[in-house]
Order: sequence, then structure tokens, then C-alpha cells
Amino acid sequence: MEVVHKLVVKNVSPVKAISMHTSQRMCLALYGNGVLRLWNMLDGRCTFKIKVGIDEEEDSEEELAHRNAGSSDEQNEDEDDYSEREFKETTYKRTLVNKYENTPTTVKWEPIKGIMYAVLFSKKLEIYSVESEEAIHCIDFDTPQTDFCFVSETALIVAD
Repeated sequence: MEVVHKLVVKNVSPVKAISMHTSQRMCLALYGNGVLRLWNMLDGRCTFKIKVGIDEEEDSEEELAHRNAGSSDEQNEDEDDYSEREFKETTYKRTLVNKYENTPTTVKWEPIKGIMYAVLFSKKLEIYSVESEEAIHCIDFDTPQTDFCFVSETALIVAD
């Protein structure tokens, strides 16, 4: 076994998943920050990138925790202050859940023709065409999913 190519991009988050195209000429790399890059394997260059899932502008967990901690320093124990603190804690928890559910976990090419690929999130699967930056189909799940594979151009197997 030999390493054919090493994907090197400075100052980006770690790679979470890689999927090779059926032609062996390109691959998709999904990074921890939600960026999906299309790599040309012939010249080793990134030819396309798109942000999927969580937005860069969203507050980080640390910023939200700091904000919540700072806002409760001088609160009285009367009913209004308690309700405000409870509201902020609920908002913080909901934000964490939304980030978890909107964080991409893996990416795979459709292996037969290679004209589409799919990105799995915790509770949804988005399918993209090579011709568009927007998802062409989205499947929502009630429970978190861990993996998937294409059976054909129109069928998938999903595992929880």
C-alpha cells in the first residue's frame, strides 16, 4: 500500500471524512469546521469549496457560556431574574443541540455515475448534485444517524 496524495491545507480544521470519486480523479474532503472541498487528484489542487451545516457566524460554546455566566453575576433571586436566567439557559442548551444536529459528520460520492454526493448530519442527510451548490434533496430523521451508503442512484442505506 502506498500513499498516493496527502491533502494539505494550512490553518483549517481537521479532516473528518474523505470520499474518492469513481473516476479516481477527484475526491471530497469534509473538514471539522463544516467546509467541504473538492480536490483534483491529478494536480493536487482544491477546485471547489462550500460551507455545509453550521454557520461560521454562530456563537461558539465558550462565548455563550461566558455570556451566560457574566449575565447572572448580579441577579437578584426574585421571580423576574429567575425567569430571565432560565430563558438564557434554555436558549444556550437549544443552541448546543442545534450545532450538534447541524454539524456534518461524513460525505460520500454516489458510486455508480458520480453525479451526486451526500453529506450526513446527526439527524439529516443532504444530497447534492455536482451541478449545484444547493442541496437537491434532504432527508430528516427522528434519531441521530451514524453512517450511510448508496445502494444505487436512487436508494440509500442509513444506520443509526
